[in-house]
Amino acid sequence: SRSAAYAQETDRRSFRLYSLGKERRGSAVLPRGGPPGQGSTGKVKVMDTWLIALIVVLVLAAAAVYAVFEYRKRQTASLRGHFGPEYERAVSESGDQRGAERDLRARKEHRARLDIRPLDPSARQNYQASWTDTQTKFVDAPGQAIREADALIVLVMRDRGYPVEDFEQRSADISVDHPVVVENYRAAHAV
Repeated sequence: SRSAAYAQETDRRSFRLYSLGKERRGSAVLPRGGPPGQGSTGKVKVMDTWLIALIVVLVLAAAAVYAVFEYRKRQTASLRGHFGPEYERAVSESGDQRGAERDLRARKEHRARLDIRPLDPSARQNYQASWTDTQTKFVDAPGQAIREADALIVLVMRDRGYPVEDFEQRSADISVDHPVVVENYRAAHAV
């Protein structure tokens, strides 16, 4: 039974080396009390398991916060790029960046639901002629020319499919497709 004693001693040494290696690596599952069959309880170190679970939860929470932050940053950059100066005007007017961005997204959604269509060629020619006529009146009768230009814009917008009942809604709808032009439109309307 000398070979049996030798085999048992070899098993014990192998287990100790294995256990030492596991302890150095910080394993969460280490048996207590020595090799199996010799007083081992087979229990798991609960503290290590909870610590690992806590670390995993914290890492996932940090990743989620980072993802939300990056998503919002991309959304802001997208809106700023799309709306240009209208983005800055909306933020300064509302005083709240999130509220302004919510409003700008709502404008885009509203505009997407509209059936905007191009003018037919003959209507386009008629509107261009009317616009040229209105521009020639601006030097002699600026007030009248501005009123005619505003009425002409309303007619063009109606023919294209924009809702035209309310100036603020017209401005919001125009700002989605023509964010730079809407500045001039508002300025002219204020005159």
